[in-house]
Amino acid sequence: MVVDHTSIQWGTDPDAINNSAFFGHDHNDFDGQYVGGTGWDNAADGKTHGKIWEEEITLPEGATDIYVVAKAQVDQIYANIVAPEIYGAQPYLRIIKERTNSSYHEVINGTDGVEKIEGRLWWYSPVIHIRIGGIKRPAEGYLYLNDREIIPTFSGNTVILGKITAEASGSCFDKVEFYVDGILKKTVDSQPYQWLWDEKVAGKHVIEVKMYGEKVCEDRREVTIFNIGL
Repeated sequence: MVVDHTSIQWGTDPDAINNSAFFGHDHNDFDGQYVGGTGWDNAADGKTHGKIWEEEITLPEGATDIYVVAKAQVDQIYANIVAPEIYGAQPYLRIIKERTNSSYHEVINGTDGVEKIEGRLWWYSPVIHIRIGGIKRPAEGYLYLNDREIIPTFSGNTVILGKITAEASGSCFDKVEFYVDGILKKTVDSQPYQWLWDEKVAGKHVIEVKMYGEKVCEDRREVTIFNIGL
């Protein structure tokens, strides 16, 4: 399979496919060729590993989370046509034509119901979520017991029983401030950026951190906590 174009795009919006703010280089080394790209052709021989591109990306100013997606445009035409009078001058493999021709549309009555096949020109990887700074602990969606991370919660909420050490991660900051419900609790001016929250408290609260460097970055996490403060 030929990968004509490969690139990455990213930004602070979780919908990196449709709402990216930054775009990488268009790697089009194999555009218009019969082989090349990410290793689909001859992949079964155990020797073809494809082409890997590397590049540095620009991080959005003040961002604590970025979302990255890779995109590719592929095709597959036969280099040698056995019967062009039957199959045409540039026949595609059927499965590839279905998936790479943006105008392709077919409805099939299959054994498990109606199947709709719609081609598209671009293919995207799963969106990759990268944290570049912010609240590292407590992590979102985990249960904590007396400052120990236990298991992910079924609800996806952060639940804390007892005390908890809040921690901010990122590059070197001049200082980091920890807040609970808008009230300043601790200021830390050197790594590790940590604060032990151990007081009588119950219910839903918001942990917020402000990280001061060239820019001020902020992050927040809603938690449900129960601590009798012994």
